[in-house]
Amino acid sequence: MVFELKLGRFEPEYIGKLNFYVQLIDDKMRDHLRDEGTLGLLLVVGRDDVTVEVALRGVSTPLAVSEWRRLAGVGGGHRGRAVAPGPAPAAVLPVVPLDH
Repeated sequence: MVFELKLGRFEPEYIGKLNFYVQLIDDKMRDHLRDEGTLGLLLVVGRDDVTVEVALRGVSTPLAVSEWRRLAGVGGGHRGRAVAPGPAPAAVLPVVPLDH
């Protein structure tokens, strides 16, 4: 699984980059005889569901976009901050139950 954390709102071009990373891992690191296909999860600070759905349309690589947020009372201005997952992924292609 490939995780990518963005410190800003979702931008459609993030899908192309994540797709590239997932394909690279699949080609160079995955054992095709043992391992399932690689999944990509993009964590962003905010997203517009319609924009995410349109950006993922036509992408055959299993990718998901979800939001993250800082836990209350954690981090207090330090660079390393704890994060917690936001709502369930807005879109997943193909259907992959990432919230279970």
